[in-house]
Amino acid sequence: MQWWREKLKAYRDEEICAAVKLYAGEFFPSVDDITGVIERRRKDAATNRPWEQFKAGQAQAAVEGKLATDEDYAELREVFRRVAFGGNPND
Repeated sequence: MQWWREKLKAYRDEEICAAVKLYAGEFFPSVDDITGVIERRRKDAATNRPWEQFKAGQAQAAVEGKLATDEDYAELREVFRRVAFGGNPND
């Protein structure tokens, strides 16, 4: 138990409890299994931006002209049709 305490002291109790509940292994988890679950959850939380941040980023990209236009999508669809259904996409 001392080894477990030492390995888990860097994590909050809530994180440890959630990781133990989420562990989906066949046998009792090792401390490394638990820390792995916690680290994956932390990584997922860090990469899941809130919707408002996403929309703000999209608005900024639109202002900077970095978003595809309807014409860009129409051209892409036409190239796909030619490639998928015959013909040379460079015609």
